[in-house]
Amino acid sequence: MTLLVHTYVRGRSGEDHFLEDPEHGLTLAGFESSRTKLWGAPPVRELGARLFPELAAHSGYADDYVAARLANITAAAERAQDVDGGVIVW
Repeated sequence: MTLLVHTYVRGRSGEDHFLEDPEHGLTLAGFESSRTKLWGAPPVRELGARLFPELAAHSGYADDYVAARLANITAAAERAQDVDGGVIVW
């Protein structure tokens, strides 16, 4: 399984409407194991989840892996901000 990052806006009645995101490779947030070994790992929490690019040495993931996934998440956040929407990683 892979973690994906998508953007959405909330409708007036509370339902979520997913936006058209870029091609699949640009929506990747990592392998399922990244949920606990990278994004939710103790070093992330200890760092206050502010220093994602610094995590590669602590998580065992290569710098370019972390940077590419973080870039996808950041791009999704920017798209969501443009439309007053949100981001979901699943």
